[in-house]
Order: sequence, then C-alpha cells, then structure tokens
Amino acid sequence: MRLPWRLSMLDSPFERVPVVFGGDFRQILPVVPRGNRAQIVNASLKCSRLWKHMEVHKLTKNMPVMGVEGGDKDEQLRFADYLLSVGDGREPTFMHHDLDLISLQEGMCVRTRDVGELISFTFHDVARHFKDVEFLRSRAILTPLNKYVDEINARVVEQLPGDIFTFYSAGN
Repeated sequence: MRLPWRLSMLDSPFERVPVVFGGDFRQILPVVPRGNRAQIVNASLKCSRLWKHMEVHKLTKNMPVMGVEGGDKDEQLRFADYLLSVGDGREPTFMHHDLDLISLQEGMCVRTRDVGELISFTFHDVARHFKDVEFLRSRAILTPLNKYVDEINARVVEQLPGDIFTFYSAGN
C-alpha cells in the first residue's frame, strides 16, 4: 500500500495526534492468506515504515494473575514467566525436521493422539462445570492450526447442555 504524498512528507505520519496501538507482538501476527513466515513477519507493524515513529510502552504487571489468591498465584506467575520466556525467545530450542522447537514443561502435555481423550482429560465433566469461570479459565488446549481449533471447539460445545444458537452480526 502506498502512502499519500501529503502523508509521506510529514515529520510525523499522525500529525502529532497520539495514536495507541495495542497487542502482544509475540502472539498476534497479521493474516496473510497463503503467506509464508517471511511474508507474515514482513506484514507486521514492526516492519512497517510507521514503526520508527512509534514509542513503545510495556506493561509491567500481569493483571490477570494479580487477582488470584494463595498458592495458585505463585503457580500462575511461574507459568506467565515461562510464556514470556517463550515469546522473548529465551527458552532453549532444538532442531527437528528443519523446525526450531522448544520443550514444554512437565505437566503441560497429555500424551494421546485421540482428540476425545484430550478433551475429556482437559474439560472433564464440562457439562456440570460450564458456568464455573475458574474451571474454564484454568484449562486450555493449544493447537497449531485453526482447523483443529474448530474441531475441538465443536466437540466441546456438543457436550454442553441446552440448545445451541448462532447469532450473526452485521456491520457497516
């Protein structure tokens, strides 16, 4: 995309108007249909001509963990630190089939190839606990591809009581 001539001639592309961009650059990459890794990274905000005009501010407190009490707080802080070390590239890596991989911490993996078994292990008795925010917040299944996310979500939703409704939105 080419910037308009007027915009490219300014000292500041935002005409000195504060603009806030939010997000975690380690987790949220732009969508480039059928793009390879280099094309996706190149489309990110950090690779934009605008990046040199931005001032980066980092959050210093993990707010979701701050509301947790007791021993769970220490465990969640350790896990949050581990996720940050993965995102910052500080976790040790190893090569496997031309992929740079990390080892996950003990207890983070369930050794099964059966999706139903994985769902049962992670969301045991979800039909009884689906309104319990703490139950849901403390569980996650991570997968590298959206097609697996859709399959897992559909199978978990099938276990929930009541009717299923789909609500559509329409925007401008």
